[in-house]
Amino acid sequence: MKPSSQDRRSEYITGLRELADWLEQHPDVAVPSDERMLLPLLTNTAVEEFAATHGLTIETDSDGNMAVDLRFGCITYHVYGYVDFAEHRKKGEEKQARAWADSNDMVIQPREVASTPSHADRVVAYRNPWRPGVLLCREHGEGWAGMEPLTSDDLPDGGTCTHGDPADPSDVCGRDVLIDAPQTGGAR
Repeated sequence: MKPSSQDRRSEYITGLRELADWLEQHPDVAVPSDERMLLPLLTNTAVEEFAATHGLTIETDSDGNMAVDLRFGCITYHVYGYVDFAEHRKKGEEKQARAWADSNDMVIQPREVASTPSHADRVVAYRNPWRPGVLLCREHGEGWAGMEPLTSDDLPDGGTCTHGDPADPSDVCGRDVLIDAPQTGGAR
């Protein structure tokens, strides 16, 4: 069973008191070299709320990250947050990776990624959502408001452009929308 946050808090406070008593009883043992206790709240908003609740003054670093310190003798309870925690982690991890690479005589370079066509580059036809039988090739469908762009994935059985006069088959485009080659005859 996982202890509740109140149980965890009580255990932590008891542990601090026991540590203080033990250090006092063993003067030959060195105290920790870092006299800060860290409380990451991750966001600046959480730090602002903490500071307002406890009447503390916020310090802001050059990156806009916020922190407050409570001092108990030589011990500091350091509460901190970030403008953007994910970006902060990303920068920290990059810095660490570059330092490792430098120490191993290596250089980090961007990965070459094969470019993938955007959805717009993959459009083969347009469908009129109000007239399901109307299918237009790129030439006849581009630029018309309200037309739904389609890729070959949307047309597993293909299709032909219906642009033109349906009463006159010689005046209908008839282009196979999955084949990019222009056709002769028909509406252009």
